[in-house]
Amino acid sequence: MMRTDAAQAIAGLADTETVLLKGVQLPATEPASPAGIADAAELAAPGVVDPVYPEKVRKNIQGNIIPGFNKNHQQFLFLRFGEIGATRDWLRGRVHKELGKLADLDGERARALEAYRLAGKLCGQDHDDECAGEVKRLIKTAYR
Repeated sequence: MMRTDAAQAIAGLADTETVLLKGVQLPATEPASPAGIADAAELAAPGVVDPVYPEKVRKNIQGNIIPGFNKNHQQFLFLRFGEIGATRDWLRGRVHKELGKLADLDGERARALEAYRLAGKLCGQDHDDECAGEVKRLIKTAYR
C-alpha cells in the first residue's frame, strides 16, 4: 500500500508539461566531422536511420564520463514538477541512493557508503520504507 504523501508526490508528476526549447542554435550546414569522419551518415548500417559510431567517436561524447552511461542507446526524460515541496522530499533520498550506486560502479565504495547513509537518513525521515530497505542492503553489499 502506498503512503499518502508518496501518492501525492506521484500525482504531482501529472502536473508536468512539455516545454519546448527556445533560442537553440543549430550547427552550420557543414559541421566539423567528429574524430575525422567525413560523414556520420556513411557509418549507418543499411536500412538504419541513426548513424552507428565507432568506439573512438563514442568515447569522445561527454556523457560517457558517467559510469553506466556508455550504452548503445540512451533516452532522456525531462520533468517539471507541479508541487515542489512534497516531490522534493520524496525524491531526495532516492537521488542519493542512485548517486551511491554510481559511486559503487566507479569503484569508490567510501563515497558510495556516504551517499547510502545520507539516503537512508532522508528515506527514513520521509517514511519511504522501500528506499530505506534497499539502502540497508546496499550498505551491506556493493551495487554491481
